[in-house]
Amino acid sequence: PFSADEALAAGFVNSVVEPEDVVPTAQALAETVASKASIAIRTTKAHVAEVLKGDLSRDDARSAVHALQDPEATEARNTYLQSRR
Repeated sequence: PFSADEALAAGFVNSVVEPEDVVPTAQALAETVASKASIAIRTTKAHVAEVLKGDLSRDDARSAVHALQDPEATEARNTYLQSRR
């Protein structure tokens, strides 16, 4: 076993909150995730599942995330989505 601070230092979690802040923090995170495009959520879930099964390396997952965050990719997605309206 390890502490929350050790998990944070090791990169297993993104943040550590006080026990009384767990539910509000989780709700805020859920709202943030829900506000994203459904394709991004499905893709992220698929990548996480692949990493957990060992089918996708952590480096491959990071590369995919960086590609999705690239300004040119964002502009291309936005242009495509605008054309679909």
